[in-house]
Amino acid sequence: MKIKVCDSPVYLHRIGKGMHIDLEHPLFVRIIERGDRAFCQGKGEHGLFIALNREMIDRADVVMAQTLEERFQVAWEQIIELAREIGWERVQEMMLAAQEKGVPEQEPEEEDYEEIP
Repeated sequence: MKIKVCDSPVYLHRIGKGMHIDLEHPLFVRIIERGDRAFCQGKGEHGLFIALNREMIDRADVVMAQTLEERFQVAWEQIIELAREIGWERVQEMMLAAQEKGVPEQEPEEEDYEEIP
């Protein structure tokens, strides 16, 4: 599962002779706490990669589970609203048709990195 964070402010920040990149979003704060260190590596044309240690991974697992639950709740509310408009019978027909069609398997992502101890 991936969480797309589109509204993340990203800044190139110069302080004196030094410079760094700031990623500011409440989601990141829940995973990488103040003072935590992580390994960062460039990915060429595709941005950068930040490796997480075991503690950060555990926190990220919680964030991902909560985010998935929030997405489910939003989808469920939309289904209820749709059912009010077209009726539960029609929604049930649509759900059964979707179930029969099946959900495509999610392709596994490559894991070509090492965990930071």
